[in-house]
Amino acid sequence: MTLKNTNATVRVRSSVDTDGEVTQMDVIADARYAYRNGKYYIMYEESGLSEMRGCITTVKVEEDGRVWVKRSGALDTNMCYEVGRTHSCVYEFDFGSITMETHATQIDVALTPVGGQIDMRYRLDMGAVKSDNHLNISIKEK
Repeated sequence: MTLKNTNATVRVRSSVDTDGEVTQMDVIADARYAYRNGKYYIMYEESGLSEMRGCITTVKVEEDGRVWVKRSGALDTNMCYEVGRTHSCVYEFDFGSITMETHATQIDVALTPVGGQIDMRYRLDMGAVKSDNHLNISIKEK
């Protein structure tokens, strides 16, 4: 099965807990949705957070459960989430870069050719700053 660049709507809900201070975000955007070579792809333009506004985000879900989030534009990064493994990445900003590690504790994927969702819980480690995160991405074909 190959699903190429289907028009869709994506809803990204996130919760970030840094030392008990919780920040939440809810973004709805037009997206492109595809399935190729055993991988699902969700592509959309960020609009919610000012530092990510204008970034193009691509979420890739592999058959083995790994989830990749690649951002390009105002900032660049390619983050990998995999339960039981630690992955390092670099966030590139105009003013410099930040190295961080992802530690996924839960990844639930329920995607079909017409949509579905990804639900993840993970910890981000940026040296002195650590956060517990919950990310839910739902996608629906238009």
